[in-house]
Amino acid sequence: MTGTGDPDHGELPGHLNWRAVGLGALLAAVVTVPAGLAGRAAERGSTWTYVLFLVIVVGLIAAGWFAGRIAGHRQPQHGAVAALTSYLAVQLVGAVARLTRGASINVGQYVFIALLAASCGTIGGYLSAAGSRTHSEGDAAEGGAGGGDGGEDDNRASDETDEPGAGSGRAEEGSA
Repeated sequence: MTGTGDPDHGELPGHLNWRAVGLGALLAAVVTVPAGLAGRAAERGSTWTYVLFLVIVVGLIAAGWFAGRIAGHRQPQHGAVAALTSYLAVQLVGAVARLTRGASINVGQYVFIALLAASCGTIGGYLSAAGSRTHSEGDAAEGGAGGGDGGEDDNRASDETDEPGAGSGRAEEGSA
């Protein structure tokens, strides 16, 4: 399915599924914004700052996994873009607020954390891809080489050719 694209879901051939990216970014924001605000309120150097940083990292990984799962292909790319999009949107608001208060911003810090966010999203995307491969390999192993479950539907084609008047007609020719 790589590169086929689905125009109904905001995807063109060879491009990202922007619906998946947007939903992944939304998940990242829902998890990371409260954790980030709580981390800013926590006493600097306390155990809570480290716990909340871990929550942010896990939230970015989860966003990458979610975006990759929705996209169904190119999961690492979808994960990276979802996490990075969320980070950039949230930090844009934060940077504007800091600048309007007259505070300075450290561009190097923003770039470093943007790379960290994209890396976390990529990891989540890889986890999504690994999970979907494991799931599809398990389905194929259960159903045998045909990929089915060996149930009634898999036997339908052979049953239809065994009916009188079906198939090549050899049985009818021999009995006539």
